[in-house]
Amino acid sequence: MALFEDAPDIREISKRIVAQVEDVSHVDLTEVLFLRELETSPPALAACYNLQTHPIGFFSPAKYAIVLYWMRCDYMTVNQLILLIYHEMLHIPALGKKLVDHDVQDFRKVLGIDLDWAQPGREVPLLLVA
Repeated sequence: MALFEDAPDIREISKRIVAQVEDVSHVDLTEVLFLRELETSPPALAACYNLQTHPIGFFSPAKYAIVLYWMRCDYMTVNQLILLIYHEMLHIPALGKKLVDHDVQDFRKVLGIDLDWAQPGREVPLLLVA
């Protein structure tokens, strides 16, 4: 069974991303639930869910959920977390309900970095200005 907790720190990072990065400026953060999943360790670091098409949406006014699988990414630096959250926010569509399909190749295409960006201790480019 999964154990979830609210992630206000992830929401705060998301506010900075929306304010500074054009690709995700359309995201209405009042429509996004930010959660940390504490018990499971799936292959992914995080996921974006469309709650409008998911049964859990019946219990939440949020349209989307961004879930970080904390056992897989608890070691990350703030800059790595910013990249991970940005990647998940790219799934949220500007129009319509269907999640935008993309994959980790975006890190290479959009940011010019290799796929090892998430390794412990790895230096990553700064996506946000202080």
